[in-house]
Amino acid sequence: MIEETVEVHCNAYQVLKILKPKWTTDILVQILQNNTHFGTLLRSLPDINPRSLAIRLRFLEEQGILIRTKKNVNPPQFTYQLTKKGENMRPIFNAMNQWFDENI
Repeated sequence: MIEETVEVHCNAYQVLKILKPKWTTDILVQILQNNTHFGTLLRSLPDINPRSLAIRLRFLEEQGILIRTKKNVNPPQFTYQLTKKGENMRPIFNAMNQWFDENI
């Protein structure tokens, strides 16, 4: 029996690769709910450590999904906002919520 392999080029897979790393989806959900300060994110996700949060936020910045703004206070405070590319993810999360409500 000859085994056939099929390559599937799926854009959804590329989106899932962005969302896959641990904490990424949790962080985006918090930011979509307007929890935009580093400290607030840290409190909202009690099981994440500060270094992991910083790494994930940096990753999302590199992907063009978030933009970081530094407030000129002492100590410095950072806030994170969705870029246009990040805001365009909102319907994806809404669709997943709807799918969950209808199917799970």
